[in-house]
Order: sequence, then structure tokens, then C-alpha cells
Amino acid sequence: MRKSELQVKNAELGWQMYFVIYLSFQLVRTSIHSETIAKASYPQAQEIYARIGNEQGLANAILGLGTVYRVQHKYAEAEELYTRAQEIYNRVGNGLGRANTLHGLGQVNREQGRRMEAASFYAQARDLYSQSPDRRL
Repeated sequence: MRKSELQVKNAELGWQMYFVIYLSFQLVRTSIHSETIAKASYPQAQEIYARIGNEQGLANAILGLGTVYRVQHKYAEAEELYTRAQEIYNRVGNGLGRANTLHGLGQVNREQGRRMEAASFYAQARDLYSQSPDRRL
């Protein structure tokens, strides 16, 4: 298989995984069973994105799994994944991704009653969101 064909195949696979993740994330809000589906999909997506070298996709999958853990009240795991996603977003220069991880860290802290820490994360996220060219956020 030629390099261009492989790139197209990897891109298609990446989009398919993104779609699976998106649907899984939407379902996670509706039932425990859906959380199980989402929890299984995100690691698969991480493996695919890592294999094809798509750091943005990898960070998105890690962020999504962090959200699944937060919804399940597995705060230590969620915090670890949000931090890991944030490191990747920093590396690739994605301010919106960084803002989303900071917001997630704010939620983790708020849900554990750590309001001062939550407020700090929310303020950092707000600052990044306000710098986004898409003001609809």
C-alpha cells in the first residue's frame, strides 16, 4: 500500500473513531450501560490515534475518558486523564482543548467540595475561552 493510500485509510479510521467517541460521549449522559460503552471506546480511540500519530485525536480521546470517569465519580482517574490531555493540548498549541481540560478539572474539584481550587480552574478556563476566535463558546 502506498503512503498516500495509508494516510487516507488512517484518516478515515480516525474519523470513524471520532464518530464512535462522539456517540459514546452523548450516550454516557443517559445511562450506566452507555458509560460502559464509552469507557470501552475511548481506549480504542487512544490506541488508534497514537498509532497514526494524531496527538489532537489522542488528547480528545483522553479528555473524553476523563469525563466518563468524572461522571462515575472516579475523581483521581479523571484528574489524571484531564492533566494528561492538557499536556498534549499544550504541546500542540490547542487553547480550546486546554480550556476544556481546565473546565473538567474545575468540575472534579467542585464535585469534591474544593471550591477554591475549582474557582481557580474555572477562571483559567474562562480566560482561554475568551481568547477563542469562536465567541459562541
